[in-house]
Amino acid sequence: MEILIEAVSQPIELRIEEGEEPGYAGSYFLINAGNTVIRLDSSSFPALEPGINYLKFTAPGAASTISYSVNFSTPLADSHPSTSAIKYLSEAQNGDGGWGFQSRDGVSRLYFSYWASKALGRQVPDSTDRSGFVLGKERAGGGFSDEDGPTVFDTAVALLTLSELGLDTQAVAPQSIGYLENTRFANHSWENDAYLSVWAMDALLASGIPLAPSIISNGGAGVGENFSTGMRTVEITGFAPVGAHEVRVNHPSSSVEYDRSTGRYIISVVLAEGLNSVEVAAVNLSGVSGESRTINVTLDSTLSEQEFVLLPVFNRVGFAIDPANDLDATGLLSLLGDVAIELQKFNTDTGVFDSIRREEGGGFAGINFGISGLETVNVTVSGNAAFGLSGRPVSPAVIDLVSGLNMITIPNPPSDLTAFKLLDLIGDETVVGGLQRYNPVSGRVESAGYHRGLPIGMDFSIDRHIAYSLYMHVPLAGFDLPVNVETSISIQEPIAGATVTTSPVMVTGSVSGNEPLSVDVNGVPATLTGNTYSASVPLTTTGMVDLTATVLDDRGNTSRDAVTVTYDPVDYFVPVGGSVSGTRSFSAPTELLYAIAFYTTSITNLPEGVSFNTTNVQIFVTGEIAVDYTIAADTTAVPGIYTFQVVYELLDSDANPLEPLTENVMTFRIEIGP
Repeated sequence: MEILIEAVSQPIELRIEEGEEPGYAGSYFLINAGNTVIRLDSSSFPALEPGINYLKFTAPGAASTISYSVNFSTPLADSHPSTSAIKYLSEAQNGDGGWGFQSRDGVSRLYFSYWASKALGRQVPDSTDRSGFVLGKERAGGGFSDEDGPTVFDTAVALLTLSELGLDTQAVAPQSIGYLENTRFANHSWENDAYLSVWAMDALLASGIPLAPSIISNGGAGVGENFSTGMRTVEITGFAPVGAHEVRVNHPSSSVEYDRSTGRYIISVVLAEGLNSVEVAAVNLSGVSGESRTINVTLDSTLSEQEFVLLPVFNRVGFAIDPANDLDATGLLSLLGDVAIELQKFNTDTGVFDSIRREEGGGFAGINFGISGLETVNVTVSGNAAFGLSGRPVSPAVIDLVSGLNMITIPNPPSDLTAFKLLDLIGDETVVGGLQRYNPVSGRVESAGYHRGLPIGMDFSIDRHIAYSLYMHVPLAGFDLPVNVETSISIQEPIAGATVTTSPVMVTGSVSGNEPLSVDVNGVPATLTGNTYSASVPLTTTGMVDLTATVLDDRGNTSRDAVTVTYDPVDYFVPVGGSVSGTRSFSAPTELLYAIAFYTTSITNLPEGVSFNTTNVQIFVTGEIAVDYTIAADTTAVPGIYTFQVVYELLDSDANPLEPLTENVMTFRIEIGP
């Protein structure tokens, strides 16, 4: 059964119980986000068991009503190829619930009943009282037998049958388990019989409560049960205890691969942002879970990832990030898995490499050491390998160089950094002796150094994640590792899609690169202040306008950012509580000029809180009449874009209108803003 949780407004807990409504104790699925699929089957944890199962959704800490729907399908029984065989075995059962050598021969035996029950499995309900027949063969004080006294063989067969039926033998037959444990000889056999010992051992494994599974790798932090990662999907690997029939995990977005022959399991978990609790438990043949182990995984999307790719046999790697979790050599060997052979880290105090190796038995021999950002290790592997780590970049990267050998890594080198340039940054030939790298493809050591003040050797590129051997004549404290400054530019104002009403428009943003930098916007040079810039860009066309900012750094690298705005011009921008002034003109025939005595204005659609006042009128002999005016917005004016109209009229001394007039009807479009 698969249940899709489409949406949640708060965390939801889902519990499952066979035969009765679940309580509030025990294991449960935790749903933190919508679009979460929960798969319920016999291997989930909690498990879907044969018979009637009750599902209970709760929203902890709140009184809530939760609705859901479940779609399911059941395969038809007669479509299974073994249907006829199942029917035969069911009809061959004796009336007491057991099986004999022949069909319905009336002589039921534990051994035959075991094989019949194993063949039928749990697909046939125990309505035929198979378990009742077996339990009826238990003797006083423990042990099972088809005859009078208990025997090791019959006890082992009976316990295995009960386990195959899904019964908890620890609950229904504890004395018989004790009988089997107490009949073992001093040489750890049963009756010095290998065949009999195999049956007894299998019965005890099927009946025993499994220990908690072990963890050998937690998907990005080496060995450990609590870790942070920036990876959305992680793999948790480990080993189930001897006798575990399966491994179950309670996290809904996870899958389990379990190899019973080796006991190794791999859990793939899709994480939600924040804390994820992954509960892992081993289950015996009866379906009884042992002690669980909880792994707390925190998904932190702000963490960076560093991927390592290793080639056979020898590699030198550098850590460009500071691991988010405590990481040591044994943890790294665990991450690498079976191909890992040896790790080495140079010890500047002793002047030698500390080394740790994986032993054939699975342990480690040598000196364990911690691993942090900017450190380097030599890695020996038997084949191709890859692993990833979560952590935070080391910035600024400053190191102290000692006299003699130094193993260094540069987490984010400039793209054009080479061995010769790095030597020049460190010092001349009186300071530094040489630089080497190991090339895993060619298997050769490549070297660069000085001769008579000039660089010699191979001018190889300096790459991230690579370890380099640096030989110093003298110590150098506080050396700043060169950093690649990304060339980038962004427009922060105006934002894409904005409407611009005035020209020129002020374009501002942030910029980075190798200084000195030059920035222009639509060809207009910008003013730089630190890592910000500004440019006043005129707009000549209305409608959609593209604004493109371009940066050029000292190394010739360039970057661009562009936004599209809408230019919808207004005549004036008037701040609330402020005013603007302007001048416009209209004209009259020259023969009317000497008759002008007065002027009038009429205003329509003037917005609330806005005033229009004519402050001066000048009459020129050419017939032009120039008017000066002030537009003011008081504190009650509402921000927005408005259009109003002003009409000027001329009158003679008798108040008669003088005509004709040209362009005396004036339209104003203003924007009021804070």
